[in-house]
Amino acid sequence: MLDVENKTSFQTALVSAVDQNGVEYAVVVIKATYEISDKRRRLVVANKQVPICYADEYYGDSSDSSIRYPSDICMRKNASDIALLGFARSDRPVESLDVILQVGKIRKTVRVFGRRRWMKFLGIWKPTHPKPFTAMSLRYESAYGGIDQSHVDPNKHAVEIRNPVGMGFFVTAQKNEDTRDLWLPHLEDPNALISGIRDRPKPAGFGFIAPSWWPRSRYVGTFDRSWQEHVCPQLPADFNDRFFNCAHPDLVYPGFLRGGELVRVENASRQKCIELKLPKEKLMITMKVKGKQSTHLPGLDTVIIEPDENRLVLVWRATIATQRCFLYICGVKIHRM
Repeated sequence: MLDVENKTSFQTALVSAVDQNGVEYAVVVIKATYEISDKRRRLVVANKQVPICYADEYYGDSSDSSIRYPSDICMRKNASDIALLGFARSDRPVESLDVILQVGKIRKTVRVFGRRRWMKFLGIWKPTHPKPFTAMSLRYESAYGGIDQSHVDPNKHAVEIRNPVGMGFFVTAQKNEDTRDLWLPHLEDPNALISGIRDRPKPAGFGFIAPSWWPRSRYVGTFDRSWQEHVCPQLPADFNDRFFNCAHPDLVYPGFLRGGELVRVENASRQKCIELKLPKEKLMITMKVKGKQSTHLPGLDTVIIEPDENRLVLVWRATIATQRCFLYICGVKIHRM
């Protein structure tokens, strides 16, 4: 009988996975929740640990909202994913502000605007002045994207495949003099600000990318009739592991985080600035298969920062080839070194 012995206070999972080459793996997932406890931003292990997420969790319906938390169950990641969830915040009404996230060598800035829409002045489309705000969602619903269904001919409807749930994407709507629904996105890249209604900027944000959105969808491979008849349920031969990285492309770390890296968040909390360091957890997995024991070091591949929850969530993963022996695993021990 398989015995999983968890010597930590973290959440764990053990699942089987098979890659596109038919190689079987045991995947061990370790998920830790830390509380950001005081003004010095000291981290302590939370009494209430966030459970393992076995499927993508959306803010609403998966057809018209973005992912809040991605599934923790995937075979492997090629680099660490980083996400910042919550709101841009100011202690006084502002028309715009910059939210800045730094984790180790990555630094990303998103400019957040108040409510604006396109208006025509002397035949030229121009944005209205931003309305002041004190809090603005950082979800992709506030970023550039969306669906344009304004044309009477359904064949001329269009979707922004990089962010179908966003706002500001217009193909035929700009020909309509009724501008009530021509809203600009709230989130923009300060280095590529929208200057015209025909601009098609990269959606700005700090959250997770859904499996069907570009560019993540380009890595899923070919699920055609040949796959159905000859390969299913195995992954297609052209599947790319980069599909498993679901952070915004700007927040896929160049390699793996190790712990100890500086984390700095500006203008996304009621404290204005949060500064801390990732925990330096030393975790080990001991696995026994057919009487043979092996040890494995999991890699930190997901970091989720939630300032409004005073919470930091980390996920480590070890992907271990089992040579078709998953059913012969008789013991897994997860412990600190």
